[in-house]
Amino acid sequence: LYALILIFIGFSIKAQSDTICNPSFEDSLINWGTFCNGNSNGIFSVDSSSAYSGNLGLKMDLTSISPPSNTCALTSCAVNLQQGKFYMISFWAKSNSSSDILVVLQRTSSPFINYAQKTFTLTSSWKKYELNTTDTVAVNNLKLKIKPQSSGIYSFDDFSFYSVTM
Repeated sequence: LYALILIFIGFSIKAQSDTICNPSFEDSLINWGTFCNGNSNGIFSVDSSSAYSGNLGLKMDLTSISPPSNTCALTSCAVNLQQGKFYMISFWAKSNSSSDILVVLQRTSSPFINYAQKTFTLTSSWKKYELNTTDTVAVNNLKLKIKPQSSGIYSFDDFSFYSVTM
């Protein structure tokens, strides 16, 4: 009976984990947004050399990055938080050198409140990165935003967003 319950919980978590649209870039950049501000420049491409798993992953080749005015970002489709639940956000990433990225889960319009925020230091090896939401209110129309903090080449794959029990 316990084994059956654990299997059911595993399937429930797996079923809830794919709430970010096109999480592995297998459908190109569909449902993802990209932008660069100020003097920054970015080439965002989906190819097999940037895949952690599957056939495709995202490659960001960024130049002239110097926050806060000269930045580039990747944004997900809209996600929602249900009241009383916490969420785990995870993804696989690497960069051509030791580089920081800022990851936030924030409203798509004013006020731009962050419901999750963390800075990660990427390396040249694939690694899984995770952050949790810290708020339990119901909120709609949030986007995951990934902002590299310096120029370089970044690869991303296998994003996941799912509710967790605290």
